[in-house]
Amino acid sequence: MATTTPPHDDEQVATRWSASLAACVLGLAALPLLGSHRAMIAVLACAVVGAIVVADSRARRGRLWPTLDELRSPWVLGAISMYVYAFAASDGIGRAGFAKLVLAATAVYAAAVFVLAWDRLRHVALELMIEAVIATGGLVLLSYALLLAPWLDARHDRLAAILAFGSLTLLCCSVLVIGWLITVDNEAHCGSSILFVACGGVLALADVIVLHDVFNPAWPTLARAAVAVLGVSVISASASLPSQVQLRNPALNIRAGQAEHRALMAITSVMAGPILIVLNLVSPFGLSMAFAAIGSACLSMLVSAHVFRLLRKWGSLEHDVLHDSLTGLPNRPYFNSRLELAIELARTERRTLAVMFLDLDRFKNVNDSLGHAAGNSLLIQVARRLSASVDRTVTVARLAGDEFAILIPSVRNYKHTETIAKTMLEAFEDPFELGRRKVYVTPSIGVAHYPTDGMAPSELLEHADAAMYRAKERGRNTVELYTGERRKQATNRLDLESALHNAVDGQQLELYYQPKVNLKTGRVTGVEALLRWDHPILGPIPPDEFIPLAEESGLISLIGEWTLIEGCTQARAWMDMGITDVSVAVNLSPRQFQLQRVQDLVARVLRLTHCPAALLELELTENLALQDPDRVGEVIDELHRMGVKCSIDDFGVGYSGLSYLARFSFDTIKIDRKFVDGIDDTGAPIVTAVIAMAKGLQLEVVAEGVETMAQLEFLRRHGCDTMQGYLFSRPLPARELEPILRKVLESPRAELVRNLSAF
Repeated sequence: MATTTPPHDDEQVATRWSASLAACVLGLAALPLLGSHRAMIAVLACAVVGAIVVADSRARRGRLWPTLDELRSPWVLGAISMYVYAFAASDGIGRAGFAKLVLAATAVYAAAVFVLAWDRLRHVALELMIEAVIATGGLVLLSYALLLAPWLDARHDRLAAILAFGSLTLLCCSVLVIGWLITVDNEAHCGSSILFVACGGVLALADVIVLHDVFNPAWPTLARAAVAVLGVSVISASASLPSQVQLRNPALNIRAGQAEHRALMAITSVMAGPILIVLNLVSPFGLSMAFAAIGSACLSMLVSAHVFRLLRKWGSLEHDVLHDSLTGLPNRPYFNSRLELAIELARTERRTLAVMFLDLDRFKNVNDSLGHAAGNSLLIQVARRLSASVDRTVTVARLAGDEFAILIPSVRNYKHTETIAKTMLEAFEDPFELGRRKVYVTPSIGVAHYPTDGMAPSELLEHADAAMYRAKERGRNTVELYTGERRKQATNRLDLESALHNAVDGQQLELYYQPKVNLKTGRVTGVEALLRWDHPILGPIPPDEFIPLAEESGLISLIGEWTLIEGCTQARAWMDMGITDVSVAVNLSPRQFQLQRVQDLVARVLRLTHCPAALLELELTENLALQDPDRVGEVIDELHRMGVKCSIDDFGVGYSGLSYLARFSFDTIKIDRKFVDGIDDTGAPIVTAVIAMAKGLQLEVVAEGVETMAQLEFLRRHGCDTMQGYLFSRPLPARELEPILRKVLESPRAELVRNLSAF
């Protein structure tokens, strides 16, 4: 069945709506003229049904006739039922025949309602229909015993009465389904749904006429015809509204189904039989006790079956709530509840339990390189291996992402815990198959024990987490037991992270600049911006302590952007002072490449600070260049098009292949200070090789950490371009560096060369 609607012109919609109203008015006005001519009423009904088909064709992208699947459309079925009503409105078929046609029309309309409910709310439609049948059953039981049975005893046209009553029963069930539909569906309150319900009201009126006609044959034909034409017009109007397509589409927003009201309806329905029996005992009215008992038993069985089905569904939902949807392992709430119970038992029986916190090493690399589907597959395989490596008394849960928790309810001693943990490590020795790839993944495991390491579930998990971080610091793929020292480290780490959030806003960060000196001219060609944090209470905090923390917490994006703005602002300020040709080099963290589009950030900062792109240099680490070569190459090329220079920092530390140097458009290679320090020992051949390779690739060479004249002379002799180190200047704030830059700027070239030689 079609679920989309092509765009319509508002004038066309208004025209169709007006045509439907005109058909209703003309049809009712023509009734006195038509009289009892069945053929004329049938022609009128056919005309309006044709209008319905044309209006419904909007959902079929202009095709006039529906397909077999589209014949399930509620408006097509409703049109059929209305045609039957119009045909039944004429004379000459008798009361029994009229009742049969009315029952047929109501059955078609009920089918349309059920189709609408099923297409609109498929996952709850069956429950709605069952509940409607249950509620209708109670109404039928009461009305049959109190209304129809006495009439059947007093009248002769039993077949017509029973058929009309059956029609009214189907109608009640249909109206209840519509009521349920509007109750649970946020989008069901539209004009078309209101008219569809109104059509049910017209049917109810027709059924009342039939029942009255069975017992009062003098009912005027004109009233029956008026109801028929009115029903045709109402269903035509509902088909003409634009919202008929919306009502036919599957519902996207479902609100709470008011379970207490639905439960009350079911209870009331089941109580119909006992209520009748009690009424008959108090004031006998000829009720058949067998009929009441059988009806009540049928309703009770139907309710019991429905409750059983809902309980099974509830059990499945309960499992989904308490278990991880991906791995099937218990989730965090379920694990916490199991841990609480285990702590109570351990306290009662005076025994020790262990909580393990397991985190996969470098799991993000798998997601970034192979995709989230591969990451999900890895998590599923990890869950299976962990579950297989322990016995049934141990609870393995997935807390979030690649974090798992293990509860061992009883351990003999620490050595016993370490044995279990090492068994888990062994489960990771074989590679994991991710598609056609075989990937080796290792875990880091932290362990906390009750009662020595904590008395509460949250405390044990927190301490196990702290021990896990210590395992990562020790090199990963290992087990670490929690100690008091771990707690102190974890607390300090948490305090430092909290303080780091306020560092930028509190103006605690500052950039220091270390000059880079050309070894041929003696001029300062640039500076490297180095981030410093002076905490008001803790004092100066080394970058190697807070930078990794900023990367892990995601604050590196904010700090990196601040550093870039400050560096470019300072470069522009120096240019305005006349200190030209002094570029500022800013370090980029690998984490920034993951969290931000670096090229967009750089372009925005250059516009904001009015800094020429030639005065900005970005330093990238060797590891970053190798993590995602395609993306890094694309970023570097775009930065070059802006005019920004790029250099490879700490070259040689990663001991990686050198092919990426020719692949990426770097301008500079910076030799790490570790190799410069070793010039007097074993580092000289490495430095010589790096300089020669850089010259072959036409790259500038900068040596970091130059502190002695011997290092300087070696670098000059072997063709190094630039030096940076304490031999010339330590990192300084901008205000202290400016006099040095001015002095170098104002000194003649010959004097600069002499000064450089006389360091």
